Amino acid sequence: MGPLLGIITRFALYSYEVIFSVVGHVWGVAACFLLIISVLLIWKDKERFERCHKSMMYLMVLGGWLFVLLYLSGYYFRSVPVSVPHSFVPWFALHGTLALVALFGATLLLLTRKTDDRLQRTGLVANLNARHRLYGRVVALLWLFTHIGGIINLYILD
Repeated sequence: MGPLLGIITRFALYSYEVIFSVVGHVWGVAACFLLIISVLLIWKDKERFERCHKSMMYLMVLGGWLFVLLYLSGYYFRSVPVSVPHSFVPWFALHGTLALVALFGATLLLLTRKTDDRLQRTGLVANLNARHRLYGRVVALLWLFTHIGGIINLYILD
C-alpha cells in the first residue's frame, strides 16, 4: 500500500486540468489499443476473442463511465474555465454526442446480455440480442472514432 499511497498523494497535488489531461490521454490511448486488439483478435483468433470479449466490454464501459464522471466533475473542480474557439464548437458537440451514443449503446448491449430469459424474448431486448454483433461493430467504430477525436481534443485544448 505504501507505493500506491505515494503515487496517489503525488497525483492529488496536481490541478484538475493536469489530472484530466493525463487521464484523458491514458484512457484514450488504452481504449484505442483495446479496440484495435479486439479487431485483430476477431481476424486472427476468434476463439480467444470470444473468451476476452466480455471482460474487454466491461472494462471499456466502466472506463467510459468513469471518464464521463471525471469530465463532469470538471464543472465543480476546474480552476479556470475552458475557452473553446467558436470554430471548434460544432466539432466538440459532434464528438461529445457520438461518444455518449457509443457509451449508451455499449451499456445497453451489456445490460441486455445480463437480463433473464423471460425478458430476452421480448421487444427491444430480443432485438438487441439478435443483432448484437451488428450493433457491437457500429459501437466499436463510433468508439474508436471518438477516442481518437478525444485525444485530438486534448491537444486542441492545451
